[in-house]
Order: sequence, then structure tokens, then C-alpha cells
Amino acid sequence: MTMQHHAEAYARFFETLQPTTPIETYSNYFEPDVFFEDPFQSVKGINALYGIFTDMFNHFIDPRFSVDETVCHGHVAYLRWEFSCRRTPKGALIRFEGVSRVQLSSRGLVTSHIDYWDAAKGVYETLPIIGSALRYLRSRIAAA
Repeated sequence: MTMQHHAEAYARFFETLQPTTPIETYSNYFEPDVFFEDPFQSVKGINALYGIFTDMFNHFIDPRFSVDETVCHGHVAYLRWEFSCRRTPKGALIRFEGVSRVQLSSRGLVTSHIDYWDAAKGVYETLPIIGSALRYLRSRIAAA
């Protein structure tokens, strides 16, 4: 299997991730000492990574990743994705885009996954009080 195929399989894993996905399934995609980082956290190890996604399913309603582009060069892949979820069952749909830089081992397993996305737009602007202030600031900066 080529690195491009490994990267595409990894993208499908993210798109089909469920709260019931067992930690053993993660072992099919990640090296045991995988490094993961996003704007809020940085962890090492498959157990810590599993905990991040478990928390995601505990804090959001129907969280989903949709990967619309996978580019692979050597052992590095970039995945462009959209994340969507709701904070409450009847709450507004939250959506934002991001990119992940994924380093693959010679076995095609992920050794490093670093997410790049706008935390202000993706999270803070969706909060009741601080969100309106941040949206106002963003519009003022854009107008300038």
C-alpha cells in the first residue's frame, strides 16, 4: 500500500469516527507513541489521543469530520477538513475548516498529527458573550 493510500484510509477513519470506536481500532492507524496537537492541547501516546476524542463525543452533539482533500508527499500528508457539531441537541450547527499535517511511519501509521484551525472562529465566536465581542472585533479589523 502506498503512503497516499495510507493517508486516504486515515482520512476515512476520521470521517467514520464514532463514540463507540474502540481504542483497539486506533491501533490500526496510529503508532503507540503518536504525537497530537491542536490549538487547545498537545498529547503523546495513543491512550491520550483516545481520551481527546472520547471527550469530544462527551462534550458535543454529533461531531463529524468531513475530509475533502488529502495530499501526500513522501511520509507527510495534509488533510483539509470541515468539522461540524452542535453544543445542544437543538442548538445551532457549528462548522469550521482546518488542515492537519500528518507524519506517517514506514508502516503507514501516524506518528504525528498537528491540526491548524482558527480557534476564535471555530470555538470562541460561538460562545454567547465573548462570541459577539469577537465577531464585532473581527468585523472592525476587516473594515479597516
